[in-house]
Amino acid sequence: MERQCWMNQAIKPVSQAGVALTDHGLLYGDGVFEGVRFYHRVPFLLTEHLERLFQSAKRFVWSCRIQWMIYTRPAVMSLHRMI
Repeated sequence: MERQCWMNQAIKPVSQAGVALTDHGLLYGDGVFEGVRFYHRVPFLLTEHLERLFQSAKRFVWSCRIQWMIYTRPAVMSLHRMI
């Protein structure tokens, strides 16, 4: 089975993932990252990780139009499908 990734609110094969050449993060190295540990295929403290992720994005003055809570369920579902 090909590796999967979550991109633009959808699970895709890694071979279909791509970044536009004009993407600011690609051109200038902007980015926010958060690592999540799993125990028995269950993400540990996912809510806290997502809170931290969105707080970091706010420090970059990125517009977070959608609150982090909306991403919790899709993130868990995506992560379960990928592992």
